[in-house]
Amino acid sequence: MAKQVWKKSDDFVMFTVVNEGYMNLTNNFLCNLHAIGSQKIHEKIFIVALQKKVCENLKAEWPKLQCLVFETDQAHNEDVEWGKKVYVQILAFRAQLLDELAKLHIPFILFESDSIWFKLPFDLIQNATMVDDADIIVPLNGYPGKEIFAVDPLVAFNTSATTLLFEEMRHQMEKNPEIMDQKILNELCSSQFKGIVCRNFEWSDVADGKWFKMSDRERKNYNPFIVNNNYYVGVKNKAARQAINGLWFLSPKGHCNLSKAKKSLAKFKN
Repeated sequence: MAKQVWKKSDDFVMFTVVNEGYMNLTNNFLCNLHAIGSQKIHEKIFIVALQKKVCENLKAEWPKLQCLVFETDQAHNEDVEWGKKVYVQILAFRAQLLDELAKLHIPFILFESDSIWFKLPFDLIQNATMVDDADIIVPLNGYPGKEIFAVDPLVAFNTSATTLLFEEMRHQMEKNPEIMDQKILNELCSSQFKGIVCRNFEWSDVADGKWFKMSDRERKNYNPFIVNNNYYVGVKNKAARQAINGLWFLSPKGHCNLSKAKKSLAKFKN
């Protein structure tokens, strides 16, 4: 299925793993993408869902995307809490899939659906590789003391070093069931594992949860392509934070309100 998506895309496959708890956030994100581009961008998207109803729901609303089911138990489909055992197990499963994508020689963008895209980042990605080649491009964390690099979005080019990095990440997560992929990524990038070249987006281009805590006046100093809704635990809390900021685009029945999305996103353009 990943190869089918790749044949339709002129650059990257956009990939994520979604459980039932994140279904509405994912629908909101897909509505967001439609508002800043068109439904055609959904042809780039490949989702692995942890329950059949997730694929059915997403495909009903967004028929152009591809969704594959890996049925798991209900514990892995709840609003799983960051850092908990079940959460790390999902990350380990995702690492297996990233390893497989890399071995298929498919360039991909790993995204998480608790983010907001104000602009499509494809030109930004191209500009990031104009000076020198990169194997991986990742965002920076907004808070000192955290790991330097975050993982959303993670741009992975089709290179041998990329393949080796994801193979090692998978190996380490299978070996140590408590370790997080972000920690491994930071260690491998910092040590230039097997010659890997990791570049980063500027925080002003790909921001994180720190942006949500800024005043309107502070936000006017930035014009990000993407803002990640992190440093906030729980699906309901994440959705509420987006809603408070005018960035929740679904109707009460869970359908995309496209006109609302376009108007809301336009307000954040400097």
